Amino acid sequence: IMLDYAQKLHLTGLTIYSYGTGNIVLKVPTNGLRHTLNLVIENQLIPPACKFHEMDLEEIIKNG
Repeated sequence: IMLDYAQKLHLTGLTIYSYGTGNIVLKVPTNGLRHTLNLVIENQLIPPACKFHEMDLEEIIKNG
């Protein structure tokens, strides 16, 4: 099942580092966290909750 999800994410342009039992490890481009999280959610996967906090911090730093 994770192979199918990894393939779908790869087709959206994301770089897959690894996949396995219940997880997929992705490369997140600089300033691309929001886009990556959106693609992950659109593909019906659940990203780590800490990434939402990280995204908020990224937005605060970006916008001053």
